[in-house]
Amino acid sequence: MKPLKLVMSAFGSYGGEEIIDFSKIKGGLFLVSGDTGSGKTTIFDGIMYALYNKMGGGDRETKMMRSEYAKDKQKTFVEFTFEYTHGENKGVYVVKRTTNFRKSGVTSDVVLTLPDGEVFNGKNKETDEKIQSIVGLDYKQFGKIVMIAQGQFRELIMENTKNRKEIFKSIFSMDIYEKIERVINDRFKKIYAQIKDNNLLLEENFNTAYVSEENGNTDAWREAFEKRDTEPGLLLDVLEQEIKELEIKKNEEKKIIDKKNADIVKLVKRISDADKINSKFGQRKEAVLRYESLMEQKETYDNKAVILKKAKAAGEVRQVQSVYIKTKDTIELREKQLEQNKSKFVLLEQSHKKLLSEKESFEKSYLTDNEKLLKEKNRLENEMEKYKVYDEKNKLYILEEKKLKELKEKSDLLNDEKKAALIKSEENKKILLQLKDIELELQKYIAADENEKRNLKEFEALKKAIASYKKENSRLDSAEKEYADKYLAWKEARKTYENTSDRYVAAQAAILAAGLKDGMPCPVCGSTNHTHPAAMTKDTVTKEELDGAKSKENECEKEKNNSQKIFEDNKRKKDVAFAEVKRYYEICYYLGDKADTSLKDKKGYNTSLKDKTDTDIKEHENIRQQENIKDKEYTSFGENKTDKLEENVKTKIKEIKKSLTENEQTIEDLYSKKEEKLKREKAEKETEAKLKEMEENISDNAEMLNKQSVSVGSLSAEMEMLKKELSYESSDTALKELENIRNKIEVLEKRKRELDENILKSDRTKSNLNGTIKENKNQLETDRKNLETEYDDFIKVLKEKEFENEEAYNESLVHIESIEIFDRQIQEYKEEVSKVSSLISVLDDMLDGEKEIDTDVMLQQKAEMEIEAERLANENEITVSKLGTNNSVRDKVSKLMEQRGKLNEKYKIISSLNNVANSKKIHFQTFVLRQYFNMVISYANKRLAVMTSNGFLLKCRDISLTTAGETGLELDVYSPVTGKVRDAHSLSGGETFMASLAMALGMSDIVQNNSGKTQIDTMFIDEGFGSLSDDVRDKAVKILLDLAGSSRLVGVISHVSELKEQIPSKIIVRKDNDGSHITWVQDR
Repeated sequence: MKPLKLVMSAFGSYGGEEIIDFSKIKGGLFLVSGDTGSGKTTIFDGIMYALYNKMGGGDRETKMMRSEYAKDKQKTFVEFTFEYTHGENKGVYVVKRTTNFRKSGVTSDVVLTLPDGEVFNGKNKETDEKIQSIVGLDYKQFGKIVMIAQGQFRELIMENTKNRKEIFKSIFSMDIYEKIERVINDRFKKIYAQIKDNNLLLEENFNTAYVSEENGNTDAWREAFEKRDTEPGLLLDVLEQEIKELEIKKNEEKKIIDKKNADIVKLVKRISDADKINSKFGQRKEAVLRYESLMEQKETYDNKAVILKKAKAAGEVRQVQSVYIKTKDTIELREKQLEQNKSKFVLLEQSHKKLLSEKESFEKSYLTDNEKLLKEKNRLENEMEKYKVYDEKNKLYILEEKKLKELKEKSDLLNDEKKAALIKSEENKKILLQLKDIELELQKYIAADENEKRNLKEFEALKKAIASYKKENSRLDSAEKEYADKYLAWKEARKTYENTSDRYVAAQAAILAAGLKDGMPCPVCGSTNHTHPAAMTKDTVTKEELDGAKSKENECEKEKNNSQKIFEDNKRKKDVAFAEVKRYYEICYYLGDKADTSLKDKKGYNTSLKDKTDTDIKEHENIRQQENIKDKEYTSFGENKTDKLEENVKTKIKEIKKSLTENEQTIEDLYSKKEEKLKREKAEKETEAKLKEMEENISDNAEMLNKQSVSVGSLSAEMEMLKKELSYESSDTALKELENIRNKIEVLEKRKRELDENILKSDRTKSNLNGTIKENKNQLETDRKNLETEYDDFIKVLKEKEFENEEAYNESLVHIESIEIFDRQIQEYKEEVSKVSSLISVLDDMLDGEKEIDTDVMLQQKAEMEIEAERLANENEITVSKLGTNNSVRDKVSKLMEQRGKLNEKYKIISSLNNVANSKKIHFQTFVLRQYFNMVISYANKRLAVMTSNGFLLKCRDISLTTAGETGLELDVYSPVTGKVRDAHSLSGGETFMASLAMALGMSDIVQNNSGKTQIDTMFIDEGFGSLSDDVRDKAVKILLDLAGSSRLVGVISHVSELKEQIPSKIIVRKDNDGSHITWVQDR
């Protein structure tokens, strides 16, 4: 990923819209420089926010990023354009994230534009996931590899294994190894649990098995049970023996039970045969009793048969009687209808006479009333045309009168507006007169404010130079002490070496004498007779001791020379710092002397500072005149004087800041007044134009008002003349009267038609009713003749069915509804008698020669035999149960032992794997990460060796050297010079930064080399260079230049002034009253 452009609007300290075009960078390395709080780090916050909706620093939240300098309508957003130059994500991407600040809270919307120009279609969460998949890094990975924020340098170096493991897990994908650890541990727990369950089941089954004391297996069983873990097969042997003995016992018991059951079956058959004979004797007794009961009911059923016969005859007679009764009912109905029709005819006659009388009376008045109404109707219809003309003129009059009213109202409104505009114009002119000189006053305050800002900037520079000078002076003191100690140590080592050398030379004769042999010539004098050879003494020095003393002297000399170099370097830096303080003294003096007079008068500018600082400088320059180390003199400020000078400068800065605050408030007020003046001038011009337009409108309206008054008066006169010719006040009233007359005519016509229709209808009804009466009389005569014939038929049938009279017939007619019931009861009775009689006859044949048998003795014998059989069966059931239990236990134990063997084999393997993967000392994940860690360290050391001149390198700590707790990712520092190893926590601030930078670059290299998808072409570093010496900083910058030159983009935030000279591409961030602003600077 390579940044192309960043746009920030109302974000952080940037009040407006700022655009950073990264394509302007030459060489790939650029510096972001500016005052503290100016908004340097916000640039990188913007990138993090666009990509991940989070800030770069952990202490900054999204809701804090709305700029306090932004205007109300200015939207807060960040738009980040970046590019992938190769791979599956190749192309240019644009991410725009907008923050919405509402009362309910802070929300953000994100839009992702893909290389083809299309906008990614998805919700915020889906778009965030898409962006992360394109970048190839999550928020934590990006912050560790691409963007190293303030305060995160030490994390890369000082973390323990647990925390460093979490950092590396977020960078290098450890999912598969974590899954392996989890799977192995889960399988280990599962197999361990299975073995535990197996043990429980074995114990449970062994305790369930039945072993009898009677057969002597109890002792063997107890012994085998005690050896169940060492000799599990022994238990199965004992159990097999017990099963065999139980099988024999079960078979013997089965034979006895079978014989007992056979005897019971024979006895049961005898009892059954006796019960069958006894049952038939019982059935015959019941049948005889039932037959006797039926014979007692015979007379009752004979009477029912007589009643049944009479009822059936009455039913046949009733069929003939029903015809006679029907005809009789019809005659009664016809007589009643005839009487009703006669009554209706009388009423119709009366009604018809009344209608004729009404018609005669109506026709007398109809002709007169109708003629009068028709005449009035024709007159009104002719007059309606005049009403139509009048209504049209009336409508026109209303419209014209409305226009006249509107013109009058408009005239009043225009006059009121003119008066209000004149009053407002007068008030505005008075205020404009008061604001006449506001621009001059504003320019005066702006000029004064710029002078104060220049003063503040130079005094702050002086303050910084004093602090730098004090720091360098303190370092010089430490270096001076260090050099003095090393110098004394070297002199002592040299003295020791010279003394050792002298003793070594003196001891050479004794060393030669020790090698002399009689008869051999002396290598010094040539004599073969060695009478008084030199002897070794206690102070004799060996060659090894001499070499050791020389090595110690050389080591001390090297340390002395190094400390001397550091001392001289610190002295040079202190002199530079002193010159810087002096330079800013002169600048501040010049500004104090030449500052704007009006501002001095206004703010009480203190011009006496120059005399005070001159005196301080002279005193500081003479502080160390009398100190002399190795004949080298140097001068330095004294601490007391420096503190006093620094206090004066701080006081001055405080005064200037207070003055600036007051001045800026005044400027803000003046700007407000200036803006008010411009608004009022504009308003005055608008008012003048408006008054002119009002005058024209008033004149035009007056002319239109006169014309409209004349038109309304003419229409009113015409309407008055026309109204005199009309009968009614309005056309509506005349039209209503015309409708009333027409309705009256219609009512008369309708009444005439109704009378004619009613008379005609009455004639028809009378004629129809008269015919109906005649028909009723004829039908009644015919029905009476039929009634006589049908009565004769009824009497004839009554005699044929042997009924003495109608009374006897009616008595039998009562039972006609019970015919079916009696018929069924008689039939069922006859069948029951026949059935019982047949049963008695059959039973007599079956029991011929048989007697009843007493079965109580046999039943008693059977009960005793069954109790015995049940006892034997229970005993056998217990034996079978024991046998079944033992067989089941044997099968289960056999399977469990087989399972146990397999589980033990698996447990050996998985236990070994689990000890490796989930060791308390080092986990499998940690082991894999350790390889990555060593690779990162290897890449880091290549750059660290250059930055430190092989002063120190990084090393992954040997696992054997660690103590308790999780380990494997600890970091140590190795010195190639001494060959010694120390803890990384012992690194100084500058060393920590160098090591952190090297590690970050190393991680970037590893991720780049090991990921086909993730493309890291960018790195940002926020602060840290201030802790480096000049030569180390030069080397670090060279490494970053080389890195950037290889197609990467590297951004550095720093206050170190030397970096401005070393890095040609710079983003200068400045902050003023309307927020932060960005300027590109390219030196070469």
